[in-house]
Amino acid sequence: IAHYHFCKHDRQPGESVMTYVAALCRLTEHCEYGNILDDMLRDWLVCGITNDRTQRRLFAEGANMDFQKAFDTAVSMETAAKNAEELKSEGQPAVSPLHVLQSEGWASQYGGMHVPHTCWFKQEVCHSCKKKGHTQRMCQAEKWKKPFKSQMPAKSAYHMDDFEKEEDGGHTNKTEDHEHMALLRASQPKEKPYLCTPQVEGIDLTMETDTGASVSVVGKTYKRLGRPKLKATKTVLRTYTGEPKVLGEAQVGGELSRTSRYGTTLYCFGDGPSLLGRNWLNKIFWKEIKHVTTALTKSSEIAGQFPTVFQEGMGTLRGIKAKIYVDSQVPSKFFKARVVPFLKKEVQSELERLQEEGIISPVQFSDWVAPIVPVRKPNEEIRRWGDYKLTVNQAARLPRNGMFAVLSRSKTFTKLDLPQAYTQIELDKESRKFVTVNTKGLFQYNRLPYGVASAPAIFQCVMDSLLQGIPKVVVHLDGILITGDSEEEHAKNLQEVLKRLASAGLRLKREKCKSGVSSVVYLGHKTNATGLHPIPEKVRAIVEAPNPKNVSKLKSFLGMLHYYAKFMPNLSTVMAPLCQLLAKNTKWKRGRDQQQIYEESKRLLVHYDPEK
Repeated sequence: IAHYHFCKHDRQPGESVMTYVAALCRLTEHCEYGNILDDMLRDWLVCGITNDRTQRRLFAEGANMDFQKAFDTAVSMETAAKNAEELKSEGQPAVSPLHVLQSEGWASQYGGMHVPHTCWFKQEVCHSCKKKGHTQRMCQAEKWKKPFKSQMPAKSAYHMDDFEKEEDGGHTNKTEDHEHMALLRASQPKEKPYLCTPQVEGIDLTMETDTGASVSVVGKTYKRLGRPKLKATKTVLRTYTGEPKVLGEAQVGGELSRTSRYGTTLYCFGDGPSLLGRNWLNKIFWKEIKHVTTALTKSSEIAGQFPTVFQEGMGTLRGIKAKIYVDSQVPSKFFKARVVPFLKKEVQSELERLQEEGIISPVQFSDWVAPIVPVRKPNEEIRRWGDYKLTVNQAARLPRNGMFAVLSRSKTFTKLDLPQAYTQIELDKESRKFVTVNTKGLFQYNRLPYGVASAPAIFQCVMDSLLQGIPKVVVHLDGILITGDSEEEHAKNLQEVLKRLASAGLRLKREKCKSGVSSVVYLGHKTNATGLHPIPEKVRAIVEAPNPKNVSKLKSFLGMLHYYAKFMPNLSTVMAPLCQLLAKNTKWKRGRDQQQIYEESKRLLVHYDPEK
């Protein structure tokens, strides 16, 4: 029946395009067109166009024209025609045929955006006069009891203003609240929705963030929440196409993070997406959270000045080649290839890539040969390096003390990432023989490979020298952190860093860089304007760590704990009884005292203040 009414609807004489489209949208509410809704609205809009010029323009667009484009074209041409007619007839008495149109405005029974004969409140009983056929809000008898107010102007369904919550002036009655769900969906959406996953009643619930919705609603996922008890509600939800049936409301507890817990009302209706509306967003101060600064724009503009730094492909450091030192008294070592059947295809593919990029070259013979160690990276790619601990490795440590001192009082941050950082430095010819690997033949590295113990120290030394003298810049291997006491200083430092990287021939990976942000994770810490903080995931790993049952497990736990030692005052004093269990010739024994200290150590994490 709904499909029949939609197909039979004709555009009335004198009816504007906007009013005609609003009527079509209203009639599609129960048609269940799904993915073809956009096509149906487009076709019926074109069929309803009576102006020959507009119709020819729409036909000329062809099959690529969607509903939105057809609607915009029809409205703009209609408006242009009216303006031209007004100019043409200016100063002359205008005589137009009189057309009586059925109002597409507010139905008198309810006030909703629909034609009166389709109003579903025709059978409702008014709470005020007890008569059938209208709601209390539109009761004529009720109006005589109140001071006179001007009649509400007619609105058209295409105006988003209709969805603004009527909370500034108050509702016209106390028994029926009208809330608005402003979600609009295209039949072929091109933009992904903004999703979030709050915890509702302890359950992770995926919801679509909708700042146009005055309330939060949940559809079919209501069952996942354990079916919280629903209370009857007089609230009416209004959408672009009508009023979905509200099954009830429930008071629930929600949580978006450990610091934003809230309790509020959740409305439940039959079908449709779950929406995170303004009544929940206001609980987490979303207006302040979504404040946008100009730092990101400035950073993007600066990055655009150095396109070569962000080019695809391998960078090459100019003027410097790495050298690996090996004691001449140490005999050469040769190891056979290892079999890696579970990664055979990946290793072969990586081997071919390294040859194409000139990172390795095949050789016939070498005195120094190490087997390979394939490692799968988080992005599923294979990193392939030699097991040089069997041949040329000597321990090399990188200093990190005091690195975070320069970050104090900083508000804007940029993090840069150098892809395949070590291999952007070429090896001198004498050093290449020491980094030969054995896998389906011998291959010699032409660039500084991963796996060589001295490689981190070599690369760190190069980066320190390259960026020396730039304030508020921290470098640790392939990660560069840039900041400043102001946005201007941050922008100046960023520009200087990119300038030096471009001059040196090094390249960055744009996807891994973050520019002009207010907080950033760097070396296992989160830093922002308020200081340095531990990462929640790593803190959770410490808190949820199982009781160590042997020396090895205890060392692992203490290692995690000491990584954040700066956040825990008097850690060494508190942990002394546990550390005694690591002493040589000490029998493993854990009593009540050790257990208490173990639990206490988990509660020692506090905010790190660099001034203390």
